[in-house]
Amino acid sequence: GSVHGKRLQLSALSAHHGSATNSGHYTTCCRTTSGWVHIDDKRVFEVVEETSMLNCMTGGKTFTGYAYLYKVI
Repeated sequence: GSVHGKRLQLSALSAHHGSATNSGHYTTCCRTTSGWVHIDDKRVFEVVEETSMLNCMTGGKTFTGYAYLYKVI
């Protein structure tokens, strides 16, 4: 995407898993030089395909994007 003529690239996504704000769990997906990783507490998983990142984040449960971090490219 772009904002004010500058191209942006999604670099990280923090998400809340759960149906209510007072319960659930937070995880993060981050872009690295070799692809995406999914960080869940002390575990770090490689995400094989960018298109599968959202599938990785949802895990079949309710998923709400909490913070999206972009960088100018």
